[in-house]
Amino acid sequence: MGRGGVAKLTKVLIVDDEKVERDGLEKILQSYFSNMIIQQAQNGRTALQMVKTFQPELILMDIKMPGMSGIEVIRQIKSEHAGIKFIMMTAYAEFDYARSALKLGVVDYLVKPSSVQEIITTVERILVQITKENKKQELEKQQEHTLQKAMSLFETDVVTQLLFDHVHDVHIEELMEILDMHGTQEKFVISLILPKGLDVHYTVIKEIVRKRGGGAWVGGRYMDISYRLLYFAIRSNHFEPRQPY
Repeated sequence: MGRGGVAKLTKVLIVDDEKVERDGLEKILQSYFSNMIIQQAQNGRTALQMVKTFQPELILMDIKMPGMSGIEVIRQIKSEHAGIKFIMMTAYAEFDYARSALKLGVVDYLVKPSSVQEIITTVERILVQITKENKKQELEKQQEHTLQKAMSLFETDVVTQLLFDHVHDVHIEELMEILDMHGTQEKFVISLILPKGLDVHYTVIKEIVRKRGGGAWVGGRYMDISYRLLYFAIRSNHFEPRQPY
């Protein structure tokens, strides 16, 4: 594990037209960070291709290169991959380029020639930032997954209350508000019986009902074979049957 204390492998791309610079930088990073996968690109166009295939989280970009400049490469990458972090590598004489890069969202820079300590400190700082953002994204995914599970339970509860006239702590109107479901006061439930072995079609049926059911959704599973469909009456005491899907 590297000094950054980051267990997850981080993909790093080094972009520089001088091979000796690329190799030297890679050697330094490999010596101090064991949690990295490092690849190189010798020019901007190669870097654009490698972003698609390698999918780096951090790019160390030389600003002034023949052909496409580092500024143009950063601009193109940022337009499609806003989450990638950039450390630009520049010389004193190229500071105007550096200011342009900072406006594009480059998080840090190294002035050539940089000491080993400067390189390690700068990269380490960005790795910590990447780790924090990854943890935040993972937490948000977990929260979204938990919410989806809760919403499914709420849907089942609505159907259960209608079907069995159960009275829960949270009444049907409150559940419908949580689910952002809007309907009339008239509601009815249909039982959908799926023969054994065909329950794999549940997801497909659920999506069809959601899209074409006129204000309906599929509730929970009962007795291993039955699903309940809750319909909101579009007009009072009126229901138009549909042809089988």
